[in-house]
Amino acid sequence: MLIVGFVVEGGTEAYQFLQRGNLAQGWVEYYTSLATTILGFYLMFLGVREWKALHPGPTQIGAVARRLGPRGSALALWAAGTAATAGLSIALGDGGAGVSPPWIAWPVGGLVVLAFGRFFLGLRALARTVGPPGGNALGWAAVTWSLAVATVAGLVVGDRTLLFLGEFVTNWGALVASFAPAVVAMSPLVVTYGLLAATYWLAREERP
Repeated sequence: MLIVGFVVEGGTEAYQFLQRGNLAQGWVEYYTSLATTILGFYLMFLGVREWKALHPGPTQIGAVARRLGPRGSALALWAAGTAATAGLSIALGDGGAGVSPPWIAWPVGGLVVLAFGRFFLGLRALARTVGPPGGNALGWAAVTWSLAVATVAGLVVGDRTLLFLGEFVTNWGALVASFAPAVVAMSPLVVTYGLLAATYWLAREERP
């Protein structure tokens, strides 16, 4: 089920990437891709629950807790994400400028990196305890790529934070349309989901 979720979400990200130039113009296609995103995450939720049931034990749970639990790790990831977002924004110059000032945009970008990092590190940690070394390497490649994508997506979201907040209280339809650039920025995660699917497939083959 977890692999199916990766495939559904990866397919959605691939479509959104291919349609990046006019994604928000086709409302049916755009909203359908958002719906399949929700479906993909629901399948991943079911898959994680199933995976934990098939691989119980303190070693696995402890691995996830060590990587996701400490506040210090979360703070370090947020700080690194904020710095990476700031660096990308400065490197892009006017190309990275948006509605929000840097003191809002960069920390929000850090939060996006933190959210992505916690999510994908958790998925990698679940497979690590039962998978072969090759699968572990694929898992780390997936996490590394996701953090790079998160930095770009974080800058897009951070730059538009004030716009999103204004439309949240005034016009939800416009908010969904305004979020399209962020959706496109996240679409390279198709690579991450492909790597995770391979990671879990190898771990599945190793299952006792």
